[in-house]
Amino acid sequence: FPSHDTAMQSPISCKHYLVIDMSNMLHRTFFVHKEADEETIIGLATHSAFTVLNKYYKKFLPHKMVLAFDVKNSWRKIYTQSEECVSKRLYKGDRRQNMTQSQQAKYEQYLAHVDDFEKLMRDYTTAVCIRCEGCEADDYLSQAQADMTRMYPEMMPVIVTLDKDLDQIYGHKYNFVTKTLNYITATEGDIFFIRQMVLGDRADNIEGVKGYGPAKTDRLFQHCVTVEDYLIKARQAYLGQYGSHESAISAWNKNCDLLWIWRKVPDVCPYKIPV
Repeated sequence: FPSHDTAMQSPISCKHYLVIDMSNMLHRTFFVHKEADEETIIGLATHSAFTVLNKYYKKFLPHKMVLAFDVKNSWRKIYTQSEECVSKRLYKGDRRQNMTQSQQAKYEQYLAHVDDFEKLMRDYTTAVCIRCEGCEADDYLSQAQADMTRMYPEMMPVIVTLDKDLDQIYGHKYNFVTKTLNYITATEGDIFFIRQMVLGDRADNIEGVKGYGPAKTDRLFQHCVTVEDYLIKARQAYLGQYGSHESAISAWNKNCDLLWIWRKVPDVCPYKIPV
């Protein structure tokens, strides 16, 4: 990466570092251009990644850049393929089902490119590249943030991602499409998670409470103030769908496992109900 240019001004005044969800950034290129041939997709992904990383560097002038990469088989995929998963819905299962056989073959080739890109960044840049076996990049981002804060307490972390799931994690977030920098408190992060428990996550094939879209969920929580208020209403919605406490708790705990973004590796959602 280029050296600091003293003529440039970062929007963040204190020392800071960027924690970037590289898998999210790279996979976005594939799904936008999945009709193209393999060579074109890989070329576009590499060009786009370098262009965006250079843009971030020039915009924020970070003292460190941390790049987080996914593993191929995360614990969520393994769990939803097992007998333990009560819903029998495969995690992110809709994504490949909606691809043609040709697109699936290209996707496998593309995953190999992601590995090559990570090796390139490790070998030829000063960026810190992280990957943790068994967990996705977003699960490891919070751990990386904590690790870097411990090693560099004088610096402030900024997570760069489009993944709305990371709104669960407190701290600064930068959206590289809307170009907005926001700060999320721990309370706001927990409330976002509880809303997700009701809404589910269609993109990841995780079902919430049937019949609850954004408008109905807003009405459910309209008088809630504290995290506990939100929690009570969300659990009531699960009980309303499943009828029995046993079925409601089973579905609730399954979604706690799938939707909770780890704060450390490994982690357990604190909102699970003991059984």
